[in-house]
Amino acid sequence: ALDLLERRTQPTVPPPSALWDDRADQLVNVIAQAIKGHRSLFGTILRDAESAFRAIDKDGSGSLDYSEFMQAMRRLGLGLKDDQTMELARAMDADGDGTIDIEEFCAALERAESLARREKPWVWSP
Repeated sequence: ALDLLERRTQPTVPPPSALWDDRADQLVNVIAQAIKGHRSLFGTILRDAESAFRAIDKDGSGSLDYSEFMQAMRRLGLGLKDDQTMELARAMDADGDGTIDIEEFCAALERAESLARREKPWVWSP
């Protein structure tokens, strides 16, 4: 009974989706730009979200642990600090299991692309 009481009174960590904010959008956009620029990572050209995920998933497990993700972000030289990269990893980890699966990774990049399209000003040209 005491254990149950302790769990109720301790603050809870918000779910990963609650960690998503404008800052996460900006950070994901940095990754999206690397893909658009067809950057190379560990010898693999990043052509789309799936190829980027596969390049980052060095152990072939089908999910990215935070360590794999951080190593890849450093290797890409995107200028992200470790705390920014960790913040991004936690925000992308929608189910909070400590890993980023391909669906979570692709969803984050799709969101960044969607936001980029909405923010791009429309220019009329005769």
